[in-house]
Amino acid sequence: MENTRTFLLILGVAAVALVCASGCLGGNNAPATPLPSPVQPAATEGIWLITDPVIIREDPVFDPVHVEVSAKGIPNSLGVRVTTIIDASGGHSQNMGSEGVNMFMTAFAYNYESVPYDFNPQSYQDIIDAGIPYTSLTNLIFPGNVKTYPLEVVQIKGRTSEINPALPWNYGVVLNSRS
Repeated sequence: MENTRTFLLILGVAAVALVCASGCLGGNNAPATPLPSPVQPAATEGIWLITDPVIIREDPVFDPVHVEVSAKGIPNSLGVRVTTIIDASGGHSQNMGSEGVNMFMTAFAYNYESVPYDFNPQSYQDIIDAGIPYTSLTNLIFPGNVKTYPLEVVQIKGRTSEINPALPWNYGVVLNSRS
């Protein structure tokens, strides 16, 4: 009888410990940590003029070039990875000579709260003047190229605001050429 009572007591303690451990360790019901993605702003004083991703072609050589831009938050970081696909294949390179173009690309991202409601960047200089996070690269593009560029956009200490992907944000890319 005493062995049975001890066995039941141990079994009861083990069951309670198992229930507590499964709740504490996550189990199947634990919420997954979501990766931040662009969130539409909830404006209280007005409506932001630009809420779609921005593609700025400063040099007409890029007018026919097919450009896709996407972004997602960088896990555990105050930053955003802006991915740009440049497709100069087929008819998308009609303004480009066979010698190619030395592309100067600037990816940027910003929290809505760090810009005015009417923020509408039209140039590289607009990005610099706004003080929003950006990163740039130079690469030679030839007719027929299809290239993907993932760029991490984070705060430039002392020069730009930070980008917090947990808050509403937007992003874009500026395409220009260099001689």
